[in-house]
Amino acid sequence: MIRDNVARILSDLPPGVLLVAAAKTRNPDEIFQAIAAGVTAIGENYVQEAKDAHSVVGKKTQWHLIGHLQRNKVRMAVGIFDMIETVITRTASPTARGRRE
Repeated sequence: MIRDNVARILSDLPPGVLLVAAAKTRNPDEIFQAIAAGVTAIGENYVQEAKDAHSVVGKKTQWHLIGHLQRNKVRMAVGIFDMIETVITRTASPTARGRRE
């Protein structure tokens, strides 16, 4: 089912558009299935869930934080994610940038 859904979605995307597959509530086996089907970026809503999945899946894909990033989670997030899409406060952004550089 995952393979068929990913194939359908990828075939509908125009060139140059990156599919970020939301992995909320998905287990590492399902994430591996999505990667095998052609997904190159996984989006997670929660830093802790991403940490758990990342420890199994690793760098076989890009990791995107698609949920809110709270200041107290910045340190953990920059060690996991390749892209942070959202932050809750403006003060979290420079903190994340400084830790990544």
